[in-house]
Amino acid sequence: MKIEIVGDKKLNKRLKQLGKNLGPSGRRKAFGIATSLLANYLKLLYDKELNSSKIKNKVFTEVSTEHGKVYTDQIHAIFLEYGTKAHDIFPKRKKALSWYIGPKPKPQGYMGDKKYWAVAKHVRHPGTKGKYFFARTLKDNKEKILTIFKKGMMEDV
Repeated sequence: MKIEIVGDKKLNKRLKQLGKNLGPSGRRKAFGIATSLLANYLKLLYDKELNSSKIKNKVFTEVSTEHGKVYTDQIHAIFLEYGTKAHDIFPKRKKALSWYIGPKPKPQGYMGDKKYWAVAKHVRHPGTKGKYFFARTLKDNKEKILTIFKKGMMEDV
């Protein structure tokens, strides 16, 4: 499963205009540079704003002469991007939910002291706000992407 956010219409229109002036190899090179710039920026955002995230190692790029794509195959990226509504959480395999509330970091495999564990049969989660990592990445790098294509035109001439 690929999760994609397609760029804004103004940027796409300007890239198409610039891309027409580039040959196929120039477009492919420009898309390659632009997608790696976006992927690296996205990984930095994930690294900076999330305590621990496997998602930063699962950011991929795809390049052709017609497009460049930055995506992830991690399903929780949807929740990080757009947020979630308030929802109920119920145990799936056990009779109750439990989580560690003691001093951080929790020792690996630590199961002692009941006072450090919270237990509930049901939890009402308030939801989370979206962090819009992909959207911010594109917005913050819009001018750099246009510059990459303009430089590609200069080199192609």
